[in-house]
Amino acid sequence: SLTKSSDSQLRPFIGGDFGYGWLDVSAIPGYDSGEDNNILYGARAGLNLALGNRVEIEVGARYTVVDLDAELDSRLPFLAPAHYEVENNKGWWVGFNFGF
Repeated sequence: SLTKSSDSQLRPFIGGDFGYGWLDVSAIPGYDSGEDNNILYGARAGLNLALGNRVEIEVGARYTVVDLDAELDSRLPFLAPAHYEVENNKGWWVGFNFGF
């Protein structure tokens, strides 16, 4: 956050994520399209570096549990249904925060 409560310009942070996601898979040869939706949740951590009263640079990492599974029905009788799964999401970011 862009507050003056800390004398340190480099501040660590932790946080949580909670939301809702959708997965839409287009039709592929031999299979129809599929979709799924579910609640998402995760955690994040990083560092903020205050460059002034209203500007920060932020760097961090996040892990989100996605758990989406789109079932694709077969167009051919001898093919079993296929699944397109997204189990989790990991990543990092660098960002800029501007206060108004």
